[in-house]
Amino acid sequence: MGPTKWILVAPEGHVIQLSFEVLSLDSQNSLTSVYVRDGDSALSELLMKISGETSKKSVVSSGRVMSVEMESLRGNDGKEEGFMAVYSSLGEFCKVRKSIT
Repeated sequence: MGPTKWILVAPEGHVIQLSFEVLSLDSQNSLTSVYVRDGDSALSELLMKISGETSKKSVVSSGRVMSVEMESLRGNDGKEEGFMAVYSSLGEFCKVRKSIT
């Protein structure tokens, strides 16, 4: 499976808080990774990399855009991996919660 990418965009003047509620990644082989970046480019600052077990499950962007990318080097061996995350737009007047799966 190739990489899958989600771009999260908050309203002007807001930041994004992303919280992973469920992580189901191969903790032994680390063939699947989730990358969270502070922006929408591959050159944006890497805020978090998850492969296998992790204790940090929440992160906040510095601006209004965040990207989440899941990349798997695993073939089609029948093992299901993935995550469920919730993101919020944090700002003075707005709080929005949405789920990505």
